[in-house]
Amino acid sequence: MAASDTLTSDLLELFRVVLQSARDTDRLLNLWLEKDLRLTMQDLSVLQSIAVGVEYPTDIAARLNQASPTVSHVISRLVGRGLVERERGVDDGRKRRLQLTDKGTTTLERAHDIISKSMEDGHFRLTEKDVTRTRRALEKYMKIMRFGA
Repeated sequence: MAASDTLTSDLLELFRVVLQSARDTDRLLNLWLEKDLRLTMQDLSVLQSIAVGVEYPTDIAARLNQASPTVSHVISRLVGRGLVERERGVDDGRKRRLQLTDKGTTTLERAHDIISKSMEDGHFRLTEKDVTRTRRALEKYMKIMRFGA
């Protein structure tokens, strides 16, 4: 087998593992979050984006690599639950700036606690070093994939 064939096979296996781990992680986190908070990972991703300072729906959609209508639907659901509020942008009244409500902040904190406690139950043995190393490798992978597109 030529070196390029081996590399191609390795890359295809990497793609499979990345996709499967994303699906498995999404499924598991949805189970944990829906049980106690009636949240999905999409909900949590939007809440987390707002919490770190991403204020506009189009910016959240870009950050999450999601379609704007999908993110708008999630935002509407979160607004309806009283977790997020919209206010007119100062520089452009057509834009709606998003911010977490007190209830949204509390819910986000509870979600973090649920995930943290669930990870500590003994089934997961990822160290902080494992998480950091994996995150860095995946960020590099994402940069390469986006640059190649």
